[in-house]
Amino acid sequence: MNGLIRSILPTVICLTLGLGSTSVIAEGQCKGKSKSACSSDGSCTWVKGYVNKAGKKVDPYCRVKAKKKKTGEKKSASKQQGKQSDKRKLKAKSNHSER
Repeated sequence: MNGLIRSILPTVICLTLGLGSTSVIAEGQCKGKSKSACSSDGSCTWVKGYVNKAGKKVDPYCRVKAKKKKTGEKKSASKQQGKQSDKRKLKAKSNHSER
């Protein structure tokens, strides 16, 4: 019995660790591709270069396409709160301008 556990335990550990790494594998499949190779791969998308908020230049690169939401899927709570906050600001601004 003890020998059986010792022989199965490494397999269970390897399988458990392997399941968590599937997203890492997916992210790596597009990394480092040229623009033409990226464009021809349906699972990748080319990101144009840009300057970030800190003023640092970011070179163009290839990345995995974002997963599409299913139709009818609810928006996240933070996005809904943001829209409500925007509506309140607009309402307050219009009330203030009427005075």
